[in-house]
Amino acid sequence: MRKTRLLAFLLSLCLLLAGCSSSDNGKDKNTDSETSESKDSLTIVVPTDVGKFSPQYTMTHADIFLGYQLYEHLVHYIDGEWKGQLADSWEFSDDKLTVTFHLREDATFHSGDPVTAEDVKYSMDTNLERPGMAANRQKILDISVVDDHTVSLKLAYPMESILFELATPTWGIMNKDYCEANGEEAFINPDGSGAYKLKSWNKGSSIELEAYEDYTGERGNIKNVKFEIIPDQSTAIIALENGTVDLIVNATAANVTLLQDNDDIEILSGLSHTASKVFLNVRSGTTANKELRQAIAYAIDRTAINTVAYEDRGEVSTGIFSDFMYYSGIDFSYEYDLEKAKELMKASGLSDVTLTIKTSENYGSEVPTLIQENLSAIGIELKIESLESSAHSDDYLNGNYELWYTASSQVLPDVSEMMYVNYHAPENLDKYFAPEEDFINEKLETARLESDADKKTELYDDILMDIKDNAGQLDLVNAPSNLVYRKGLQNVYLDPNGMIYCYQYFNW
Repeated sequence: MRKTRLLAFLLSLCLLLAGCSSSDNGKDKNTDSETSESKDSLTIVVPTDVGKFSPQYTMTHADIFLGYQLYEHLVHYIDGEWKGQLADSWEFSDDKLTVTFHLREDATFHSGDPVTAEDVKYSMDTNLERPGMAANRQKILDISVVDDHTVSLKLAYPMESILFELATPTWGIMNKDYCEANGEEAFINPDGSGAYKLKSWNKGSSIELEAYEDYTGERGNIKNVKFEIIPDQSTAIIALENGTVDLIVNATAANVTLLQDNDDIEILSGLSHTASKVFLNVRSGTTANKELRQAIAYAIDRTAINTVAYEDRGEVSTGIFSDFMYYSGIDFSYEYDLEKAKELMKASGLSDVTLTIKTSENYGSEVPTLIQENLSAIGIELKIESLESSAHSDDYLNGNYELWYTASSQVLPDVSEMMYVNYHAPENLDKYFAPEEDFINEKLETARLESDADKKTELYDDILMDIKDNAGQLDLVNAPSNLVYRKGLQNVYLDPNGMIYCYQYFNW
């Protein structure tokens, strides 16, 4: 039964990755040789600059996009298929507690240094030492070098999603000797093993990569990749239409609608793992009142948000997760019920309530404005405060908010692992909207170690119902993932997280 669930999950994820919003938006549409351009360069829009070129620094999508080009992972998941990157092959032990990776023996860093198992161990150990990785430190017990090209991971318990984990952004492999010798400079002038190496960085303007000529992995005919930093997407769309840029990742639903009749532009769309959501501070202030939080949950019209903000291209969320392992499909969301919301407002004992919702320049004010209108119907005045992205993040981490708006992606498609990371205290970073730790921790620990898939799913149903009742996290709409690009670009695939792309697989 466990294997059946995993196969069903992989099939559904494959369909999600390959899925399109309409039958003429598929990736095979761009294979017409008459429209293909003979060129070897690809220009991609990013809205912000990178902070530094480290796979473990993921403050912006640009950081992640660049990390995947400069650094390889052991494995990569694309269109329902696992591809080895640095790993030629891998196998699990019979008890599923050990996974062993065999590295490509011809892989080298851009400096020419060979990639070894010591580099893999160093990169993984460094990643596990970062803040916020406590949950991972508990599940990966040991990383062992078997020989120069073999590394073994010892797991605390069988984890079906370990390959997905290792394919996520922060597990890129670094050159141990180079990093130790150069410190932070190693991430200004990076030495990765990816298909591309850094050519130039014009801060605030563009980043140029060039093909690493000694790269021995899979790569198409694109030899130069340029990232143009264009914060305003309307400006980016104009650049796409006039041919200045080739590809925009995470195009807005409104812009996809504007481009759908342009014969020079291809559109690839499908549901993503990114959801717009609101966190409410359950620890302090007015929102510590549970009835108030539940009233807010019932008062938000998520269908209207999908229609207005996402052009009906998204999907109203059914809870924290969508199609992940150990998710039963039960709807854990709050339906739109204005009368119920008013009843709960009365039960809260509060009146003349004024609250603030914090958003950032990355997420905008469109959805917060719709929520503002919803809450006015139950007597709540909602003020909108838009912050610079780092200040927005700092307020979240420090619990300095009443309502906090974001649109974030769950990159690991496993309810068990993501729930533990998000909610298990005290090592979780999300404590200000999570249920009290003595209430939730024991349930999380029991469910995480359960080996029977059906029983595990039942345990998470119970936990998700607790989290719904807590009303500290309100998932609104699962956003569409949209790629818009110049006709002729081939082998394009859709990442449900909207950021885990390896452009070496693209082709003209």
